[in-house]
Formats: sequence, structure tokens, C-alpha cells
Amino acid sequence: MTELDIPTVTTRRLILRGTEQGDFEAYTAMDADPAFTRFIGGPKTNPALAWRGMALQIGTWALRGLGLWTAVERATGEVVGRTGLWWEPGWPGIEAVWFIIPSRWGRGYAPEAARAALRFAFENHDADRVVSVIRPDNIQSIRVAEKIGESFDHTEHLHGADKSVYAITRDSWTATQGRLAT
Repeated sequence: MTELDIPTVTTRRLILRGTEQGDFEAYTAMDADPAFTRFIGGPKTNPALAWRGMALQIGTWALRGLGLWTAVERATGEVVGRTGLWWEPGWPGIEAVWFIIPSRWGRGYAPEAARAALRFAFENHDADRVVSVIRPDNIQSIRVAEKIGESFDHTEHLHGADKSVYAITRDSWTATQGRLAT
């Protein structure tokens, strides 16, 4: 069996690492939490769906050389979410995503993780821009997008609904690195 090499990224307060089998319990809890899943399809109480989601994340790394990391709080070692890059066929570009558990909301983990994802995208992939696909009523994620330097680009119909696409170009990201450091 070939081992997949998923890079680990460390920020000031988070460790962003590949998903592991031991994350299953945390992923099952995240997927069943209505607040956590409100803007990503609602709660999923079938543990098999959490397992499939974990496998999907790992598979994206194998297929695209990018994907979602499991976000671990450095101070406690607790899984506090998932973050990273997403890119599926028909998507408006490489997407920076962030999902943090409700008990850690308001602590700045989402922008910290999202900035690390942007850095990875621009430093490791030939992307001219990175997007974030956000439901228009997800005010918290819109604020995170703006904090990391993204701005509204357009509306697009994806996965059966209209979504707001926020974006940042490589040039804009490069110009803001001194002000928006991880």
C-alpha cells in the first residue's frame, strides 16, 4: 500500500494535518451538529456519512494535490474543525474553505486557518486566484472571507442553489502578506 503524503501546516494556534482514522469520532460529532452543518447541508447522523466524508477529503489530496486538513488546536490537541482547499470539476476555481466547531467560534480560528490555506494554494499551486463559495446568508463566513482579503466576485448556481463567490488574486494576496500574516 502506498502512503499518501499530506503536508502538515502549523499556525500560531492550530495544527492542520491529514485526516486520520482516529478522527472518526470527532468527524461524526461535527457532522451531527446542526450549528456546524447549518450552511453545508444540515446534520448527518449516520456515522457512515462521516466516514465517507473523511475518505473524500483524503481522496482529494491524491487526485488534486490539495484537500482539507483536520484542524487541531495546539493547546489542547482537540480536533476543532476542518479547513483547506477544495476543487471539484465545474467549480469556479481552487476554493479556500474553513469549518470550525461552534465551541471555538469567535476566537479567530477560521481566518487563521483560511490564511494558511491561501498561503498553501499560492505557494504550492499555479493558481492565479482562490475563491470561497459561500451561501449569501452565511454572514460569519462572509466576514472571514473579507478578513483574509477576499471580496465578492459573482453569484453562481452550485449544488442546487445560488452561492456567493468571493475571490482573491495572487497579486492581491502577495500585496497583503505583511498585513494579513497567519
